[in-house]
Amino acid sequence: MATPIIPILYGSRSVPINAGAPPAEGERSTSENTHKWKVYILCPCEKDMTKVIRKVVFKLHESFDTPSRTCAAPPYEVDELGWGEFEVNIKVYFVDQKEKPVSFYHLLKLYPVEGQLGAGATTEKDGALYSEFYNEIVFQNESAMMNSALHEFAATGSDELVNGVCDYAAIEQEQLASIDEAEKRLGQMISEFKDKQKSLMAIVKKRKAEDEA
Repeated sequence: MATPIIPILYGSRSVPINAGAPPAEGERSTSENTHKWKVYILCPCEKDMTKVIRKVVFKLHESFDTPSRTCAAPPYEVDELGWGEFEVNIKVYFVDQKEKPVSFYHLLKLYPVEGQLGAGATTEKDGALYSEFYNEIVFQNESAMMNSALHEFAATGSDELVNGVCDYAAIEQEQLASIDEAEKRLGQMISEFKDKQKSLMAIVKKRKAEDEA
């Protein structure tokens, strides 16, 4: 039987604010704001996350008037204005309240870093900067209630990765290729070590024989 999992994407999207553009209704108005941003968590397969998730709590920087934001239904996201980068705690609570919540920590990215764009999970698209990561919530020894919810969740949507701005299939292949290359290098190092060990043993054996002669 397959291990029950919830595939997720979490990350942020930021766009520079146009000079002189007024903030939308309900947004903080201050001349210090340089970006409009969003932090989020979603299912990459378009499955119904309400089957397994009760709520998601986003903990923002303490400088915000309401740093703790709760989303009790999709979309699980927070939109804001700001000027600085900071770490966001994204805590996922499950439909079975006996299950321990799971936290993800995401660094809100507002400014592109040279050499990082297109590498892994940071990319620019349509004038926005995305920083996005794929992960899986894995369950072991879950309750009967949670197991039932996971099966209901798995039956919704499809297993194809349709959401996300990054090519996660390509990233996975790159990671697998990197692991394969590392295994080959390790095997070569072990082989070279064994050859050196044999040479040293031969030298020791020869010198021992000479000393006994």
